[in-house]
Amino acid sequence: MTRTPHDQFAKQYLEELLTLLGKVETSRDVASEVREIDVYFILFSKRGNSKF
Repeated sequence: MTRTPHDQFAKQYLEELLTLLGKVETSRDVASEVREIDVYFILFSKRGNSKF
């Protein structure tokens, strides 16, 4: 859930920026908490998943 237009812009910007480097999910729920992560990023390993 976005609170402001700036929050939505930042999520979209970070998703586009980080997609080349790893897996990006926006608005990911946290299982152990009653909270939500705005941007979740996992860096691709250098061995096989990289697009470089």
